[in-house]
Amino acid sequence: MEKKVEHRIAYLGSSSMRCALGNSTENVFERIMRYESGVKDGFAHTEQHYESIEALAIPCIDEVLENSDVSLATPDTLLILSTTKGNVQLLEKGGAGDGGLRGAGDGGLRGVPEDVFLGVTANKIASHFNAANKPLVISNACISGVSAIIVAQRLVADGTYNNVVVVGADILCPFIVEGFRSFKSLDSNRCKPYDTMRSGLNLGEGCGTVLVTSFADKAVQPVVTVCGGSISNDANHISGPSRTGDGLYFAMKKAVENSGITFDDISFLNMHGTATAYNDDMESKAVNLAGLNDVPLNGLKSYLGHTLGASGVIEVVLAAEQMRRGIVFGTLGYENNGVACPLNVCGEHRLVGGARGTCGERAGGERGSGDGMGAGAAGSERRGSVGMGAGVAGSERRGSRDVCEGAAGGAGGSAGVAGDVRGSGEGMWGVRYALKTASGFGGCNAAVVLAECGGVSEGAVQGNDGGMQRTDEDTGECGGHVRDSSGYPFASCQTGGYRTDECALQNDDSCREVVNEQKIGADSPTLRKGTSLETERIFCGSPAVRKSVSLPSAGARPNFDEFIREKYHGLGQPNLKFFKMDNLAKLGYVAAAELLDDYDFEPSEIGIVLSNHSASLDTDIRHQRVLTSPAVFVYTLPNVTAGEICIHHHIMGENTFFIDASPEFIERYARSLIESGELKAVIFGEVELFKENYYANLKLLCL
Repeated sequence: MEKKVEHRIAYLGSSSMRCALGNSTENVFERIMRYESGVKDGFAHTEQHYESIEALAIPCIDEVLENSDVSLATPDTLLILSTTKGNVQLLEKGGAGDGGLRGAGDGGLRGVPEDVFLGVTANKIASHFNAANKPLVISNACISGVSAIIVAQRLVADGTYNNVVVVGADILCPFIVEGFRSFKSLDSNRCKPYDTMRSGLNLGEGCGTVLVTSFADKAVQPVVTVCGGSISNDANHISGPSRTGDGLYFAMKKAVENSGITFDDISFLNMHGTATAYNDDMESKAVNLAGLNDVPLNGLKSYLGHTLGASGVIEVVLAAEQMRRGIVFGTLGYENNGVACPLNVCGEHRLVGGARGTCGERAGGERGSGDGMGAGAAGSERRGSVGMGAGVAGSERRGSRDVCEGAAGGAGGSAGVAGDVRGSGEGMWGVRYALKTASGFGGCNAAVVLAECGGVSEGAVQGNDGGMQRTDEDTGECGGHVRDSSGYPFASCQTGGYRTDECALQNDDSCREVVNEQKIGADSPTLRKGTSLETERIFCGSPAVRKSVSLPSAGARPNFDEFIREKYHGLGQPNLKFFKMDNLAKLGYVAAAELLDDYDFEPSEIGIVLSNHSASLDTDIRHQRVLTSPAVFVYTLPNVTAGEICIHHHIMGENTFFIDASPEFIERYARSLIESGELKAVIFGEVELFKENYYANLKLLCL
């Protein structure tokens, strides 16, 4: 049965941030433009010390609401908090008279501060703004921020809310620092993503906030939309990334497909770029699988540090700002390719425009002339057509997907660089579609596609408000580089997608979410007022709960250790790693094993959506007592429970962990993943373990 439903555009509105580089989006952007780094002695602390997540997040949210004329007190507006550890620093103090939890004889279960619960933190923030809706909390390791943006886009697109305020925040403390140190993954110097000399990450702290809205008039100009995204799992290892990059590639591929585009349309990549040996290698392999080796790519953690739950939000905001200005930030400290597959990384900022082309590692030498390639080009230009100049208002497709040996291409033809930001005046910004990715413990990956849809003001075209001016003369003294009106040097680069001046949001299909032949259930959310578009979907029946498991069964709750041993041995599925798991993961593992006993799905067809109240607090307390065990620290993220299930059952679809989400929301969200065509089956429910309280209620939803 065919139905027509509205599927709305999700615009990026006002943003705000606090991090080591400043206290506003504009301030951070300007300092990155000057190649400044907030990393000092291996860490990136905020300029002001914050005692709590609330103190860090509330000013950012306040700025976004004020600038957007949006209120959390209205029923059509939701708050999403993205965080990995919230106020975990409070575990150092413990409760009254406890003297701190570290080394406490009772294992630290006495006097746990209420504010260490992530849901409590979110509710306090929401209460400050008299929020009409209970906030959502996402704690999905280092992909939390990107996951939150994806969830926000879905809730706006399907009409559940008109506005979603996404805030990502984390604060550094010994709990986090010593945990990462136990993995020997920290660099005491400024990190160097993708470089031959990279030797680890820099931890950072901060907060990023952005409005995702259905209202075009609340979008920041030039307009950037969130087209679509996807979340995946490596199904490989809980603390090490995939050695093949297939899990991240899967998220990238689904994100692009969900956005109604192809990899050929992507003109800029902002990756996770932690500067650890395995992460950066894995990302290069995922990029290679996607055939995007020649697309300009950057990582921002040498500027900002790895801000954990805030990183995805901050970096999405900065990706959008790069798109609006037609530039790609340089990856600070990058000099030589040090990853398994070649990437188009540059240590200097690059202006982009016209049809997508390739650059040398540092944008070649001087700009070429006419529609030829840059004179300092290293390696070969292996595109199907050279068509590099004049700000081409059409997509230059790649003739070949194979990878160049060595540094690829040159600096690009000068005709598309000369003149104002629109090249010859026929096109506009060069970065039409950007792909932002993240990866984290538990094998999780996330990817989101942003689209630059125009609406650029005359002032921005002329270089005001951070806009760029490009002229043949204004090259300063930096040789083959270009300077904008502020005098910052850029590597000259003809690359990126294209857009035309004619992009009217109500008419341009590229600014729409194209959803054809998708499944939709009868209980889809009622659409509220907002910018929308009509799409066709095919009704193929609603998913149903096929099986459910509740542990322990009704009656007295036995001792957990005895209970879990009995359940594990009853599975008859030996796993030498089972007894290395923390208790929360063990509980989720045995419940999922019972649930899937009679079912088998392709890895990409099934996902997991979980929630609980205490996150990983039971294991957090264990880690706080010792601080030096990587085997304990890795389980201080609740989504690792989903990761263990994914590894055992080879599940590579979405895995998202909410905190304090209602059972009704979790089921509705799980249904939406099937009705949208993202998955064919979803494991959803609750897995809770804290002190002597434990239970698992899981259900299998499928067509």
